[in-house]
Amino acid sequence: MRSLHPDDPEHLGGFRLVARLGSNTAGTVHLGVDGDGHPAAVTAVRPECVTDPGFTARLAHETETAPRVQSRFVPQPLGYDLDTFAPWSAVEYVVGPSLRDLVASVGPLPAAPLVFIARGLAEVLAHMHQEGITHASVRPEHVLVDSTGPHLLGLGTARSAALGEKPDPAGDVYDLGRVLAMAADAEQEDLSAVPMRVRPLISACLSEVPADRPQASDVLVALGGPLPDLRPEEPWLPPHVLAAVTDSEQKFHEVIGPLTGTVPPLAGPVERPVPSTRADTHPDKGHSLLVRVASLGSVTVLLAGLGMYVVTERPWEQVGPIQEDVRECSGEISEELAPEEPPKTRFSADEPLELAFSPDGSVLAVSQGEGITLWDWQDAEPLAEIVDNTAMASPTPGSFSPDGCLLARGTTEGAVVVELDTGSTFPVGPEQAVRDVAFSPDGSQLAIAPQSDPGKRHLHLWDTDDWQLRTRFPGSAPLEELRFSLDGSVVAGGEVEGGVAVWNLAPVGPAGLIQDRSGAEAGAFDVVPDGSGVLVIRSDRVLLFHPGTEEVVREFVPHTEAGVLVDVGHSAASGRVFATRIDPNTTEGDLVMWEFTTGKEVRPGEDMPRLFPIALSPDGSRLAGLQARTGRIAVYDTELVPLSVLGD
Repeated sequence: MRSLHPDDPEHLGGFRLVARLGSNTAGTVHLGVDGDGHPAAVTAVRPECVTDPGFTARLAHETETAPRVQSRFVPQPLGYDLDTFAPWSAVEYVVGPSLRDLVASVGPLPAAPLVFIARGLAEVLAHMHQEGITHASVRPEHVLVDSTGPHLLGLGTARSAALGEKPDPAGDVYDLGRVLAMAADAEQEDLSAVPMRVRPLISACLSEVPADRPQASDVLVALGGPLPDLRPEEPWLPPHVLAAVTDSEQKFHEVIGPLTGTVPPLAGPVERPVPSTRADTHPDKGHSLLVRVASLGSVTVLLAGLGMYVVTERPWEQVGPIQEDVRECSGEISEELAPEEPPKTRFSADEPLELAFSPDGSVLAVSQGEGITLWDWQDAEPLAEIVDNTAMASPTPGSFSPDGCLLARGTTEGAVVVELDTGSTFPVGPEQAVRDVAFSPDGSQLAIAPQSDPGKRHLHLWDTDDWQLRTRFPGSAPLEELRFSLDGSVVAGGEVEGGVAVWNLAPVGPAGLIQDRSGAEAGAFDVVPDGSGVLVIRSDRVLLFHPGTEEVVREFVPHTEAGVLVDVGHSAASGRVFATRIDPNTTEGDLVMWEFTTGKEVRPGEDMPRLFPIALSPDGSRLAGLQARTGRIAVYDTELVPLSVLGD
């Protein structure tokens, strides 16, 4: 989206032009708004196109076809007029990137959004084919993606039996398979990167024999039928992909908001008249056909005989209906995991120990070499004991999935995931030592830090929908601890040799490497909630770095020199930074805390608890730590008021 050129018109066909979107074979495409502030993609048609019978026929056909392809996933043509001093055409504007640009920005899509896109496109094609229309141009650049779903452009290229042209629905299905394979970062010859949930179906769509391909309606049935209506609070995209989509929306609002004084609706039912259009190719001078565009609301796709397609042996028919495949858990912890003996409640400062809270902060995981104990810390009652003789000697903290149903950890033989409500376990990732694991905030990915990687891709991201490897990020050294930002936009890893590597997830790619941490341990860092900064320890202070520039944004310096800083965490709930330090002479630790926005130290009292290691709950409202003097694990609020001691 760019500013208008000085020679660009200010108005076309009743639309006010506010920006340039690009160009195509028909002419220059502008962002326009009608009198009510509704956006449109308005093309200033080239003079040579006006005299091209093929071009005018396509525009007329698009206008004729549109009422028969009413769908929430098809931007409707708003009209055209080629018989005027400034010829133009307009179509509804979708505030989002093309599927090709989106995948180039964020990488291959996980299974869940891939299925969502497939269902939306199959819904459109099934309806078109029932009407005797084929699209003939299903391409990644013709699929636009916004927060409501995929939107298929290119009605002007559609072929209709009513016009005497032979429809080719099997060709549309083949093109659909190619689009989905591209979105999964796969090629037609090699579908190994496609999630298993949809791989057989996509493979069938790409069959070289048209008769062996499923019909679009069959694809829709196999995927679960037409999509339900979405509510704004139920995003269908994982955070890192949604961030790239909403970035387009933000840029759109920055351009159009000041000009209209309103925020035009981006989705939902609208009812609006279209400016004067020329719908026939040989109109009388001065005569225009008014076209009223129907609402963009949800459309019920009526496909006769959907249940009668499974009648012949085809490869895709062996797939069966693809469900949402979301494992529902009871929310309870299985009795199969109940401790057989009272768990350990006193720990030596010399024993490696890791702590982690469940997503809602109600359960505390205590990890040591032999396994993990889960505690209801409020009642000081042990809930489960997960013993593993393959656990790392230096324990990895348990990582809970956001719904609290799964617990993952690293072992000497790979990552292991435990289903807490059943007690069953399964491996994920390479069969080698895994130093740490972390679920993404939306639960769609599991980050794994293997001990080694032949290509020096030290961070692996696994899709939790089908437990397939999605991405491997290169780095300068193996990683020992992992952190996602609270919004899921970045993931960071503490390197064995002391640096902190940061990767963006929207768009996908390295964000920076923070080095020289003066010997601080790999886990002595934290990521701020929006991913814009990383807290690291350097010498006698905590520094807030911008990961891309390594610029120091803020410093947090203790009031007194009473030890060496060894750990740091950010509390979103209190807006504070917590750090723990150890006196090298006594090996006892104490806490220091600062206001995040000012860097000012907060000193609630002289009797600060001496804790190491520490862990903050995901929302930052609770802090747990090992008391140096008692060897007990205690939980505090962010004012450091004790709430519970495990085992009491």
